[in-house]
Amino acid sequence: MKLKILIAMATIFSASVGFCAASFAKDNSDKNFIQLKDYLDFERVGNGQISPDGSQILYSRSHIDKMNDKFTSTLWLMSFNGSRNRPMMLGQNALWAPDGKRIAYVASDNNEKGQIFVRFIDAESATLQVTSFAHSPRSMAWSPDGKQIAFVARVPIKSTWTVTLPERPQGAKWDRGSACYRYITLSSRPSGLY
Repeated sequence: MKLKILIAMATIFSASVGFCAASFAKDNSDKNFIQLKDYLDFERVGNGQISPDGSQILYSRSHIDKMNDKFTSTLWLMSFNGSRNRPMMLGQNALWAPDGKRIAYVASDNNEKGQIFVRFIDAESATLQVTSFAHSPRSMAWSPDGKQIAFVARVPIKSTWTVTLPERPQGAKWDRGSACYRYITLSSRPSGLY
């Protein structure tokens, strides 16, 4: 198993180097230095996740969408030896379910809000939206039996701060104020729903 993990990590590293090399191959006025404009053409590879049986690697490829001024991330799946490398769906922060038959990931819903989705890894590749939350989830984790997904979401609450701060000195550039947040830490669905 350790050998498979080493091979998988080496494969992801070589893919990452290849993507960076492709970015540098573009025609620049000075080929010895990275220019600021080159940053917009970089593609990042990350979040490599080895399937529970060690046969597949799920990873993300991210780039800057220059036209819409945002990062776009696509989840890719490949065999542990680097073959069958293919895009799966838009999304990020993917996690294999303990049984290796499903993937949980975060992607935008129709309202451009980050939500948790679960995709089945089979011939039909059915996808379910698991959350419909006003605040983007993060730090997901599957329960050991694969029936629940825990996550953290940052939720603003009304401040209960009771200390009165002194007045700002004339000309001071203080922060305009802080927001208080509460963290929601668990989401679950009835058994067997996903």
